[in-house]
Amino acid sequence: MWADLVEAMSRNPHPSPGLEALLYAYCPRAAYWRRWGVMPQPVPDPYERALAALAAGQRVREVLREHGLEGVEEALARYLRAVRDFRSLYPGFPSGGEAPAAESAPLFWTVWKGIPLSVRYGRTEAALAFGGWEGLEQFARTMVFLAEDWARGFHMANPRELRVARREVRLPMAGVGRPHPRYPVWEMRDGEGLDARVVWFLVRPPGEESPLLAHFLLQAGAGTELWYAFTDGTVRPADPPFGAAEAVGLLEACAEAAARGPYPPIRALVMGAAGCRRCPFRPVCWPDGRLKIPEAARRAASQEA
Repeated sequence: MWADLVEAMSRNPHPSPGLEALLYAYCPRAAYWRRWGVMPQPVPDPYERALAALAAGQRVREVLREHGLEGVEEALARYLRAVRDFRSLYPGFPSGGEAPAAESAPLFWTVWKGIPLSVRYGRTEAALAFGGWEGLEQFARTMVFLAEDWARGFHMANPRELRVARREVRLPMAGVGRPHPRYPVWEMRDGEGLDARVVWFLVRPPGEESPLLAHFLLQAGAGTELWYAFTDGTVRPADPPFGAAEAVGLLEACAEAAARGPYPPIRALVMGAAGCRRCPFRPVCWPDGRLKIPEAARRAASQEA
């Protein structure tokens, strides 16, 4: 969604009602900033970067060298060995989508203290392409372990023979207006031809889902399976809690609200700062580490006082 929004805003300061509706559904305050012309600043995502590398047939070492991080290879190899050894120590955490991977437990950080400072020195800026040093670790972990965990969770017959591709689905949003926005989704394929099993999936932090978008992806996919792949190694099939008519009605309401307001910072109010951590509008919502309250709310509070 963010890539489509940036592209749309570079062409036209007023993107489609459908894109605005999705943005309002994500967070009304994000829709507010867009209407003021603020360009979103997408946060580097190590999981997406890893899947892109797998889709391109790259290995961890190749990607590191692309970013001038050759000197980190040995430290990252030690991290991957620590993950492998920790998994073998705790077989009660089966990988494969049914339970969180063993290294997701806090206990893992007693055996892995992070990439040493001596290795980080002079390379921090390059690591920001992956979201920082922890992001770099998660990038390597996804390529070597998580993608295969997800494949097992999707019940792929050959999880070690990953075939990953990125697809862009134009969401069918009847009644909201054209052009209909595009939404990126990852595809994993097992087999060839008509007998191939195809799964679409979205990567999310544990417990975070997008049922509204999942509904439209399912509808657009004409029978293609849609799953959530969580960053702790678990997976779950998408199960939208409403039907097509209800979804269209919700999006129409979101499109209307995006045009008129109000624009409360719902994600921050419900989830706190953690809910805004990966939002590309975070720099303007949290300019000094504190949530910027909408002027309308300030005026109402002052009038009541």
